Amino acid sequence: AAEFSVRLSRNENASPQTVIRISARSLQQLREKLNPEKLRQLVDETELKHLASIISTNPSKQNREMQQLIKKNFGISMIIPAEMQASKKAGNFIWISNNASSGMKNLILMKMKREEQRGKANSDAFPAQEKQQIDSMLRTNMPGETDSMYMIIPVLSEKGLWEMKGDAMGGPYVMRRIRLRKTGDEIIIIGFVYAPEMKKKILIKQLEAAISTIK
Repeated sequence: AAEFSVRLSRNENASPQTVIRISARSLQQLREKLNPEKLRQLVDETELKHLASIISTNPSKQNREMQQLIKKNFGISMIIPAEMQASKKAGNFIWISNNASSGMKNLILMKMKREEQRGKANSDAFPAQEKQQIDSMLRTNMPGETDSMYMIIPVLSEKGLWEMKGDAMGGPYVMRRIRLRKTGDEIIIIGFVYAPEMKKKILIKQLEAAISTIK
């Protein structure tokens, strides 16, 4: 009987294509040996690389003007999809959106000065002072229809849910933190979706793919 194995190959009869072959001598062995989280991570990473390559290799799908603005203000290179034309800049804050009536995708970039940092930027937990500053920047720059409504992220992590304080709005987000070597400043990048009328997986994946192009 064959031993358990997981084999991966690419572009066998189509491109892009990823083929995963799993072999096991019994259902019990499959249950015991297969790591579902690792398999899901592999599929997610492959999908992410494909989505990123679509915008990375096609200049017509990029918002060059916004990419230059981000490079100038934040010191990072990041590919912004051409469809994301709406924007707002205020100090160390930029919001970019496709501003769609259906399937609204958004990117937020925030820069925090070195003297305001606490703890290690690469740690999983967000220091309290850092969360307070993120909350403050969101409240100032991402208001709702009235002064009492504003965007909040209850629990900061790599992935989670955002809400609109005082309103029945919300959705998924992805987040990345980058420490700039030259200045020590930290950049927070948030991609979030508002699309109550549709499934959000591909939308949030497209934002995650854009964030993955950061250099």
